Parts: sequence; C-alpha cells; structure tokens
Amino acid sequence: MPTATALPDGLAAYAWINTTRVLDVMGAIQSTTIAGGQLGSSASFTQSVPWAGGRGFTWTATFGDIAVAATGRDISGSGNDTSDIRLWHVPDGSLVGDIVVPNLIMTNAFDAAPAEVDVARSLVYVAVRRTGGGANIRRVAFDGSGSVTLVQLDARFTSDGIPTERFTYGLDPSGRLLVLACAHADGCRLWEIEPDATTAPAARTLPASTPIVCSGLAASERWLVVSDDSVCTLDYGEAPFPMRAIDRRDGTTHSLGDESQVAPGRVMTIDGREVAVAAKRSADWSTSSIMTIDLVSGARTTIAGPFQNGDQIWLGLDPIVLPGAWALVEPWGSVDAPAQPIPAGRLVDVATGKVIQLPQGTFGWH
Repeated sequence: MPTATALPDGLAAYAWINTTRVLDVMGAIQSTTIAGGQLGSSASFTQSVPWAGGRGFTWTATFGDIAVAATGRDISGSGNDTSDIRLWHVPDGSLVGDIVVPNLIMTNAFDAAPAEVDVARSLVYVAVRRTGGGANIRRVAFDGSGSVTLVQLDARFTSDGIPTERFTYGLDPSGRLLVLACAHADGCRLWEIEPDATTAPAARTLPASTPIVCSGLAASERWLVVSDDSVCTLDYGEAPFPMRAIDRRDGTTHSLGDESQVAPGRVMTIDGREVAVAAKRSADWSTSSIMTIDLVSGARTTIAGPFQNGDQIWLGLDPIVLPGAWALVEPWGSVDAPAQPIPAGRLVDVATGKVIQLPQGTFGWH
C-alpha cells in the first residue's frame, strides 16, 4: 500500500503525476516512465513506454483524483501522429480511460495542453488536426465513446512553421468549454459551450481592440486570463511575460502587466477579490515565490517563498484546482534517471500563506 502523510481539507484525495526520462550511456532517451498517486502518498501506479521517434510519454497533468498522460503528439506539423490519452484513478491506481486520438495537436500556443479533463462528468476535450488543415475541438468520454466535434477552425490555425493565428481552449469552474480563436483578419471569437451540448452556440466576437492572444492560462466564471501573442515567440530567457484579463460579460480586456519570469497557474477569489495565482522565478533562477495578481488592478502581492529551486528545475504552480485557497507548487523541468535531486513540492494556502512541504515521492513534476 502507498505510504501516506496526513493533509488538511481533503487534499490527500487529489492526484500527482510525474515523468522520468531513462537515458543510455550516450545520453539518448531510451524510455519514459510515469508514476502517479495521491498528494502526500507514494505512487499507486507506474508505467513505462519505450522512446521511439519521440513517441514516449510527452505530457502529463492532473485533474481532481485523475492523473492523465499522453503518448506522442503532433509537434512536427506532419499531421500523421496517433496518440493515446490514458487516465488513471489515483486512489487505487486503476486505468479508467485509454483513448486513441489520431492527429492530436497542441493548440498552437506556448506550452499549451493537448487535453482538458472534466472529472465530474468523465469527459476529455482535445484538439485534432483536420484533413487539409485546421482543427476540430472534440469532446469524448473516458471510455472513448460519444465523440462530438464542437468547434471547427479553418486552416489558418494549423499553418506550418510559426503560426500567426492562435487558438486556445479550457474549462471554467462550471465545466463549460471555452474556445478562444484569434486571427488578424477577423479578430477574436469566443465560444462558451455547456458540457451537455451536442452542438456549440454561435461564437461571440470580442471587441476589435482585443489583442491576438497566445494561450489561455486560467478561467473563472467572469474572467479569462490569457497571455499576449508575443509570448508564443519568446525564447523565455529573461523576456517579459505579457498577460491580460478578458471580462467574459462584455469581452473588454485590460493588461495585467508584463513582468519577466511570472507564470500564472489558476484564478481564485481571496477576500472578495478575484486574483491570478502565479509563480515568479528570481532573475538567476535560484528561487521561486508565489504571488497573486489582482484581476482588476493588476496589483501583485507575494504570498509565500522564496523557495529554493534545483539544477535546471524550478518550482512553479500546478493548475490543478484544490479545495479552498490551496495551490500546489511542483517542480518544472526535465528529470532523468537515475533520479537527480528534486526540490520538494509544497501546498500553499493562498489566503493565509501557510505552507506544507510534501515528502519526496509524494508529489509530481512537469
């Protein structure tokens, strides 16, 4: 049985997952191994996949008590990849979904996820490449049934090379699918789709002043937090990270600033104010702190830290939604076997600043 650490507020029910690369003596990747479990407990499952032509586990995420991993994804633009999206129920380590997805693609945005998961309804949302170019945003059940295409985007959104038109998608707290597509010719369109809808309502066109966005970062019932288009072409050294808030009520938008080395994770309500919770790296990458960004004023407040980062591994926010004002701080970076030193994961109460450090082997990384 997995070893466990007592955690408050039901946090031990939530999932972690990580990926470790296994290298040969020449430093080439031989396989990737994932492990997952409940926060504060050791792994309830592990699985390895040989690395063949970039086809090992390439993306992981957690949603509630579900851990998700994808094998292979379309990073070359060829449109010929077939991927598996696997879902584990971490309390018992059981595989609850193994969905074959031909032509799975990233939303053509910086560091975007290739899938979103609605745990309450056992649904997965993906973007797949259309024949001839373009993308379909599709919903499918954990067991692979009931696949429905909800939004179709034209070929501008999957152009070869560096794309100039962007789309992103995600779920709000009520399980609505939000699809935002921005093009230089016709601006930004926003679809808001209920989880039981069989067809999508017409998209809403945002005001003409809305800048082209790179990717969506977080959502609440009122706000979308996005990164500006320039983020998609950053080398991400010490470049600023321009962010903005879009008011879902009327589509108006305003800047949240462009401070360098700031990466938002999710939106919370603290003392009646909606804030984006973000991790900020120090200029020398040695430490990370947790901060909030007021979605109206843009004001920053440091909540916790600084925490010590590792060698080429830094601590950032996991986007998993936890109870109350808790946020999960996990290592980000490539981890190779034999295991290199990993900075400890932490739970942070954004309302109070309380920090709980998790024992090694009871948290994941990205």
